[in-house]
Amino acid sequence: MKYIVQLKCDLKNYTYLIKKILQNNISVIDSKVKNNEYFFNIYEDEYERLLQLDYKKVIIFVNYKGLYNIYNFITANILYVVITLTIIFILFLSNIFIFKVNIHTNDINLEKKIMYYLMDNNISDFSVKKSFSKLKNIKKKLLNKYQNEIEWLEIKSDGYIYNVYLIKRTNEKPKKKNGLCNYIAKKSGTITKIFASKGELLVQENNYVNAGDVLISGKIIYNDEVKNEVCAKGKIYGEVWYEVDLSYPLIKSNYVINNKKQYNISINFFNKKYKLFKNKYKEEKSVKKIGNNKFGINVINSYKTRRKINKISEKEAIVKAIKKAKKSIMLKTRNKSNILSQNILKKYVKNDTIYMKVLITSEEELGVVESY
Repeated sequence: MKYIVQLKCDLKNYTYLIKKILQNNISVIDSKVKNNEYFFNIYEDEYERLLQLDYKKVIIFVNYKGLYNIYNFITANILYVVITLTIIFILFLSNIFIFKVNIHTNDINLEKKIMYYLMDNNISDFSVKKSFSKLKNIKKKLLNKYQNEIEWLEIKSDGYIYNVYLIKRTNEKPKKKNGLCNYIAKKSGTITKIFASKGELLVQENNYVNAGDVLISGKIIYNDEVKNEVCAKGKIYGEVWYEVDLSYPLIKSNYVINNKKQYNISINFFNKKYKLFKNKYKEEKSVKKIGNNKFGINVINSYKTRRKINKISEKEAIVKAIKKAKKSIMLKTRNKSNILSQNILKKYVKNDTIYMKVLITSEEELGVVESY
């Protein structure tokens, strides 16, 4: 096989060189002019003839062409070529073969079970790598086979190594800690203030919550895992709505004492009363008492009353009715609420009485601590 050599010369020597090449019947395979230099290709044996004709000062060797050039490059850079081929070979092997299988667990018996199962499925030291789908299928079957012993398992390919990570299933029920609690909503409302000092806050201001919702959880969760458990502590206030049905009379009557009175004496004898005179008037009250109900004397005063009727306006009745409703709410919350507003939704008058449906909003503590 003939090798081709690329040569070059200056353009000032070009005419002279071409003349000599033709005189010696040397075949030029290819030629071109670039950057005021003449490049031409000839066979290697004819290059030897040119050298014998003493054209070294005119002709400059450039390179070998074809496979011989590659051979020369490899020969000159043999160390780098060997290192590169070695790396490529190792990368090729690491993508095709598995040299080591590591099982990460402290349970020796479980490690042996997993190792034998993997060997039955052709996963062992110095074995061929499995495809992703086959590896996934083996993992699924392994978890099904040892579902009572393994909680979690992962087979990870790290180059030429399979690392098998697993978590052993524990059948023991976790012991319940004492003093654990949540802060839950005891009534529905819109949150206005939050003071949380312990636990995980699950709500924000202006959130609407329903009775029974957990507002501050005793479970501290990070990355979907319970990291700690405490007794939730804090106070959350909210706006609570009360829809109250009220009624209030527009006419009030009471009895007043007039100037007509009568004094009398009542003798108590074995729990029976004997009056000296007959009362002229129905109402009476004791003025002086000597002794007791079994044996004693009472000075009583009987008197006459008359009925007095007082009429009030609708406006006054509404004010008094709402005041009564607010007082009732304050009693229910043990004076720990703050009335924010009231709205009359509906009202009508019947039989000298005003009837109303009132919406009262109150700011009060929404939550209560509940153990779990």
